[in-house]
Amino acid sequence: EEIIELFPHGIDVAKLSKNKSEIEKAIQAIELNTSRISLGGQRLKLQDLTDKVRQSDGAISKKIRIFIENAIGNPLHSSDVVIQEWQGFIAELDRLSKLSIYLNDVENIAEKIADSGASQWAEDLKTEPLLATDDELTPVDWYESWQWKRRAQYLREIDGREQLKKLSSKRSQLDHDLKRTFSGL
Repeated sequence: EEIIELFPHGIDVAKLSKNKSEIEKAIQAIELNTSRISLGGQRLKLQDLTDKVRQSDGAISKKIRIFIENAIGNPLHSSDVVIQEWQGFIAELDRLSKLSIYLNDVENIAEKIADSGASQWAEDLKTEPLLATDDELTPVDWYESWQWKRRAQYLREIDGREQLKKLSSKRSQLDHDLKRTFSGL
């Protein structure tokens, strides 16, 4: 009875237990249906993966998207090559994931630097790669330089010399105008 439900077309249930070819047809039908179900599940997983990759816009995401569209399911690519490339993508994503901790630190520090008034330096820290052991953007004496600049700026702000120069110039101008007015009387 269950066999009739499983194979409503093409298999003679009465001959199944007596005929080898009917058994082979049943096995082939089971394998075909199992493969079709498995393939449907894999297509759903592939579509889900494609949707997730489309949500990202990094270089690795673009490479993965191209790989999915061109390599998976393509008979020109052997399964060994596909597996090897996929493992390469996984290794790169793992590497980037491990670096994200450090990149978040750089982002947080740069934000604090920008909030302190050095927005260009902060932007350079985020975008300029470190290519040598000596970092030009953060030299050994950066903290001393930073403190020196802060103190110099503070002194300029509290120093009254600029204001005195302006007042002296204005006084000279007014004095000159006063002399001219008196000489005209």
